Amino acid sequence: MAKNKTWDAWLRELLARVLGILVAAHIVHGIHYADGLTLLLVATVLGLLNSLLRPALTSILVLLSLPLVIGTLGLALPFVLWLINALLLYLTSLLVPTFRIDGVLPALLGSLVISITSFLLLALMNSNKGRPQTPRPPPKRRPHNEYENGNVIDV
Repeated sequence: MAKNKTWDAWLRELLARVLGILVAAHIVHGIHYADGLTLLLVATVLGLLNSLLRPALTSILVLLSLPLVIGTLGLALPFVLWLINALLLYLTSLLVPTFRIDGVLPALLGSLVISITSFLLLALMNSNKGRPQTPRPPPKRRPHNEYENGNVIDV
């Protein structure tokens, strides 16, 4: 999360993450949760792990996969980041006892579903945000002929 996020932005991200986890649990076989409180706890833990561990994991895995990223002209980088998301989701399942992921494939698919769902929900939530409109100054009147703009030389 960025340094100057407001509480409402943090709550929007938490809600998007909760709904993403809910969608992933219903779509992907192998992701299990106990109740709604578990979803909230998983979303909070996942957000904390993203804030604390993601920068270090990203640096390490991108450096380790640098030859692959360079060899594919950067096309492998999204897959490395997807792997990091799956790793953090699996780590979350180890930290929250009432949330379970049954293997690597459910973690990979679940992280993909959570990422897409959260992205779409945050885009919808942010598109409805009203932005204050600044008033525009009135347009300048253009002169109709060369005598009105003051370019006349008096003799």
